[in-house]
Amino acid sequence: MALILMERVDLKDCRFETAPGENYMKAWMELVTPVTAEVWASYDHPHWGDYAAITHNKYGKGTATYFAGYPSMEVMKQMLNKVVEISGIEKDDSELSFPVIVRKGTNEKGKTIRYYFNYSASPVTIQYNHKKAKELFSGKTVGNGDSFTINVWDLAIFEE
Repeated sequence: MALILMERVDLKDCRFETAPGENYMKAWMELVTPVTAEVWASYDHPHWGDYAAITHNKYGKGTATYFAGYPSMEVMKQMLNKVVEISGIEKDDSELSFPVIVRKGTNEKGKTIRYYFNYSASPVTIQYNHKKAKELFSGKTVGNGDSFTINVWDLAIFEE
């Protein structure tokens, strides 16, 4: 394995979708030749194209995913989504990101509670993608696919 310092190298043969122009490694990369790992992406480069950029392998009772470089944020996001999907973990509002923060818990009645925080100076509208629930401040009911708005620096709490 060798370490290469560079500004940017595009990726090829990715196992996930990235936005146009966002499919690359930056700053550094390792030249990895996997033995048992599945290659999720390789370098799109005339000299380093045979080396793995991202690999995934079984490890003990689980799996391990390895970045052989510093990926773009889009590559990192898509790879994490793929790992979550493979693992069977619920993708609870994974499309949301800062300034919207989402948390989930269970109350003393055993009901699922979802907390949506808006840490911004602008209102945000969010699509609710879960079972029918009651917003605890307003008393309004939302169903799967309904939208709701959170005011600036505010929150919404739903009980399913």
